[in-house]
Amino acid sequence: MNKAQLILLALIALIVIKIVRQLIKRKIYTQEFLGWFIFWGVVAYIVINPQFTQFLAEKMGIGRGADLIVYFSLIFIYYALFHIFAKQKEMEQSITVLGREIAIAGAKDYTKDKNLKS
Repeated sequence: MNKAQLILLALIALIVIKIVRQLIKRKIYTQEFLGWFIFWGVVAYIVINPQFTQFLAEKMGIGRGADLIVYFSLIFIYYALFHIFAKQKEMEQSITVLGREIAIAGAKDYTKDKNLKS
């Protein structure tokens, strides 16, 4: 095993430790933990056995294993960005609705207090 593999495996170990801490602190759900744990397990396997990506690339008609990783990484990143933007839009709409409800409730309380004082 070369130095780059050792460094990458150490980084993966640190990431997995962080994910475990997130699970313990209940900042992520068990399903999210399992998804990320499997993902980083696959990444660790690829770091240890880089020829596996070459094998997959050849089966898919792609020249190099590194190209395969880049293609899948780009797809994953763009999907994640789409998901984040969709969630952000959903949160903005929820905040708008909540703000309106608070404003209406505040206005009702204000007019109610105003009527009592008259």
